[in-house]
Amino acid sequence: MTTLLRAALLLTAMAGTALPDTSTIDAAAHDCGAGKADACAQLAAKARGSHDASARRAAAQRLIQARLRYCSSTAGQHSLWSEGQRVRLDTEYLFEYELEASRQAEIERAGDQFLDDALRSVGLEVGRDSKPGDAVVELTLLGAARPWIFGRTELGGPAGDIDNNVGMLLYPDATWEGVVTVRKAGRCVYSEPLRPATGHRLVFDDTVYRKPAQAPFRSDLASALAPALVRLGTDLYGTPAIARMATGAAAQKLRETALEKLRDQNALGKVAKNDSSELLRWTAVGRLKDQAALAESARHDGSAVVRITALQRLKSAAVLAEIAREDRDPEVRRKALMKLEKLGASR
Repeated sequence: MTTLLRAALLLTAMAGTALPDTSTIDAAAHDCGAGKADACAQLAAKARGSHDASARRAAAQRLIQARLRYCSSTAGQHSLWSEGQRVRLDTEYLFEYELEASRQAEIERAGDQFLDDALRSVGLEVGRDSKPGDAVVELTLLGAARPWIFGRTELGGPAGDIDNNVGMLLYPDATWEGVVTVRKAGRCVYSEPLRPATGHRLVFDDTVYRKPAQAPFRSDLASALAPALVRLGTDLYGTPAIARMATGAAAQKLRETALEKLRDQNALGKVAKNDSSELLRWTAVGRLKDQAALAESARHDGSAVVRITALQRLKSAAVLAEIAREDRDPEVRRKALMKLEKLGASR
């Protein structure tokens, strides 16, 4: 086939594929960005009503950009909020692909529950209605399925183990973008863009592949929202919000995200002692300096991994000797003895 013929066929194929008409979408986005609520509603209707994925996506992205632009142009300087500030949660979930109504409702319930938990954990009182002076936390979110893009890679390992196994690098199959805005007494006081997640997943040859509309929007929603909500809490309440989320949020993903930024030793001690997640307790212990808190974890944590991590940071020979004698796990006792010998050699 000649190059000229290939080009002709390509042009014919492109002509047969209708691109979405963005003129009305752009006009509505301009008016929405100027604060016209009916134009924003028109964009949202297009983002939900079109059967074409590209048209849905174009309308949703313009809506997100318009809300961010309007808030950025009108937002004033916001002060730290007081304990018990009342807010109303207003969410708008849009999807690039049409989903079954029951599944979409399930995703929305999960998202609202996560948001409610985040706001309450920093001391806000969340209601479904509001008075004129109350604040409104608004979220416009777009869930989009990403293409399955693979990069074949050989996994190295000991001879006869996994030398010849082949894995694949896979971009996330669902991601969220959007905007978080806060209005108080009708005026926009805060805006925060929610950017699509990046990264990849390692999968093997027996991976089950899903159609775009079957992408796990619900499971990826918490991962997308958590960083923006931690920033929101910090901007409204200061750094104490990080400790509140890390120690008081019900959702593990929110506690995990807050823990990444947590520096307060008292709060780290609470996470190390009380968190239900072995991973989060282990992370907190790895950053603890308080010797009493470390001794508590080294003696009593239910995970041998956490106890070993804690004893590695201990400086008390008496506590190490106690653990070396009494811990129920032989590996923990061995590690405590090694640490004790190292401590004695350094003196």
